[in-house]
Amino acid sequence: IAKMFQVNFFSYIQITLAALPHIEGRSGHITVTSSIAGEAPVAIAPLYSATKHAMNGFFYSINQELAIRKSNVSISVAALGLIKTDAVAHLLSSTNIPEYTIGSLAECSMRMIESLVTRHSTISYPYWNTVFRRSMWQLAGISKADENKYKHMVNLYVKSN
Repeated sequence: IAKMFQVNFFSYIQITLAALPHIEGRSGHITVTSSIAGEAPVAIAPLYSATKHAMNGFFYSINQELAIRKSNVSISVAALGLIKTDAVAHLLSSTNIPEYTIGSLAECSMRMIESLVTRHSTISYPYWNTVFRRSMWQLAGISKADENKYKHMVNLYVKSN
């Protein structure tokens, strides 16, 4: 538990706090790579999800603090879903995860680079997948039949775009 929190949470804080004084002198921007698991829980990875919830909460709070202080530094949290890498390609070969739910590495990289200019507080990629996960989490109390209808509607939307 301690190792996972050290890697996924405390290390980000340590690096950011060390870099912040240098970045403030240059009107900089910080983009932290997180996970959709920090925005909506993931049942098969509760400890990982907990580290990402802690990370997102910390960085959203620091971003607000910087804004209140009228700092020239801003922070973006990249809440990423599955991105097509070699590791994910291997995962796809052994699971039933639809390939259309996986984001492009090149497009994800562009979204991260764009955040340096736009300075949005959250980068969601793949966008439809992160919106769907957040929505499903918020609708956790709905019936199974309604959940299946909702998933079907999302799948139709994704396939049409």
